[in-house]
Amino acid sequence: ETIDGAKSDLARSQGTHADLESAAPGRRGDLSSRDAAFNAQLADLGDRRARVVTDIDPKILARYNRILAKHHPAVCVLSGKSCPECRIVLPRQTYSEIRRGEQIHSCTNCLRLLVPDHMAAD
Repeated sequence: ETIDGAKSDLARSQGTHADLESAAPGRRGDLSSRDAAFNAQLADLGDRRARVVTDIDPKILARYNRILAKHHPAVCVLSGKSCPECRIVLPRQTYSEIRRGEQIHSCTNCLRLLVPDHMAAD
């Protein structure tokens, strides 16, 4: 009985294996096309980033890159009176300056750059 059960399990496994083998080439092609589309999108985003970076103050860009090396995201959209990532409540003066867009501020705790929600790009 045990041998018969093992033989039937083996036959089912071989059938499943054959089904998977026959489906594999189609799936590989699908993955290849998705990979190519992803790489094209990544190259496009890289080009767009390169164009945008030319308009940014080098000091701010360096600051952004330092923050990005440690924290993702490096820029947070401020919709309340606290940092959306670490939840630290900002001092009133800092919050007011951020809302007015007078200068770029960082969270005092996590150092992420904070931008007001009404100035954030979609």
